[in-house]
Amino acid sequence: MTQYFSSFRFDNYDEWCPKTNEQGRNIQIENCSTPGLRLIGVSFWQKKDISKITRLLEDYYTRSEQNWRELFWDNIPREHLNELEIFNTIVPENVWTEIDTINDYYINIDDENIFPIKK
Repeated sequence: MTQYFSSFRFDNYDEWCPKTNEQGRNIQIENCSTPGLRLIGVSFWQKKDISKITRLLEDYYTRSEQNWRELFWDNIPREHLNELEIFNTIVPENVWTEIDTINDYYINIDDENIFPIKK
């Protein structure tokens, strides 16, 4: 099963927020800056979905009206959720952390609640 993983966040950072149907299938992913469910960057993909994304990626490369270099690859499945079966799995907020910068790394590496590794 193709899956995005998400977790509840209580900050106001601008992130991608999934909306799912009753079966847990992602039907919309929008930018939001309110507390709630957010994508956390982990995903698993089935070959059939990757094949579709690869074909769509080739189309994005040929578009002259859009600067595809400014996109994340996730923009493609985000814009084509009706063609892909991507389900959402919720991960507890205490088992992951987001590291986007070197500063995030130093802030989080010594947090024993996030990285409970014995030294």
